[in-house]
Amino acid sequence: MTAVGITYSGEKEILGFERTPRENEANWRGFLSRLVGRGLNPCDLALVISDEHSGLLNASSEVLGDVPHQLCWAHRMRNVRKRVDACDRKQMVAGLQSVYQADNLARAKDALRRWCIRWQQRYPRTVRNAQEDSAWSLLAFFARPQLHWEYVRTSNPIERVFRELRRQQYGCGAFAEREACNRAVYRVFVWLNGLWAGKDIWQPRGTRTKRIAVAA
Repeated sequence: MTAVGITYSGEKEILGFERTPRENEANWRGFLSRLVGRGLNPCDLALVISDEHSGLLNASSEVLGDVPHQLCWAHRMRNVRKRVDACDRKQMVAGLQSVYQADNLARAKDALRRWCIRWQQRYPRTVRNAQEDSAWSLLAFFARPQLHWEYVRTSNPIERVFRELRRQQYGCGAFAEREACNRAVYRVFVWLNGLWAGKDIWQPRGTRTKRIAVAA
């Protein structure tokens, strides 16, 4: 379990990680609570971005409060592809792309409405999920500065962290003990934080310091 923080000015940092035997609500609640205990102030959060794991969603709501929550569009698109017939995938994906690539929230809602009308008879469950999630978690990123949209509508920033971890540990075999695993992960994450230090992932947006937290 890993959390990455990003400031409005583009400073990116891995805030913490924990090894757990399984991904569930209790473990996510503990992880997020310990982040808060170490100084992460929920009142300073502008947006939380994650995949659609129900345990994480519930724990985030409980520990972080009513911070807007953005579900990852990349995960949503993959889930839609899995649920629909191959002959419909191209059109359905193109329709959803027009939602998150819209110029503003109003056009995104209009594109989603048209997509739902087009597919609700053939895929009622998939459409219903999109309608329910759009009310609070699929379109939350539109409330952020437009410069940030492409970056904060998915959990890809944290997926890249895991990709780098796999790359550096490839071929190392199994860990002899838990602490050896923790040290290996810590080494890579400290290296990444050093690599990102002093760099902006987008253009500076003033001196505000509220964080966008990504947990996945």
